[in-house]
Amino acid sequence: MGRGGFGGPHDVVDESDLILITGCMCCNVALYPEIPDCIGCSGKSELCCLVGRICLKADTSPLTCCDVYDSEVCIQIGLICCAIGCKCPTTLWKNQSQLFCFAISGACPPDHEIPCTCAFCFLALCPTCGICVR
Repeated sequence: MGRGGFGGPHDVVDESDLILITGCMCCNVALYPEIPDCIGCSGKSELCCLVGRICLKADTSPLTCCDVYDSEVCIQIGLICCAIGCKCPTTLWKNQSQLFCFAISGACPPDHEIPCTCAFCFLALCPTCGICVR
């Protein structure tokens, strides 16, 4: 856990721990019940070639200009709890944020990490059908 990537060792949130609450197409909200990992907030957003990160969680190192958590990022400016960088574009838009026990994700186009979802009040229809789907 901690900060950084969409997948990998510095992932914002481990998606296998999430319980889908609601989702509509390329965006979703999930419950993140892992304590103490859920304490604090973190996030990563991509818009074409820009990458932004925030992290206010315990036991994480500061976001600086020297520490690049994504091998695709070519340059980064960091100010302890936030950073912005540039990379070759791989998606139009992607976001993954976590605020205490809630995780909000979205991607356009949807991908393997943030798939297309359809859910309401813990009842999921897509990508899998069920109640309280992880």
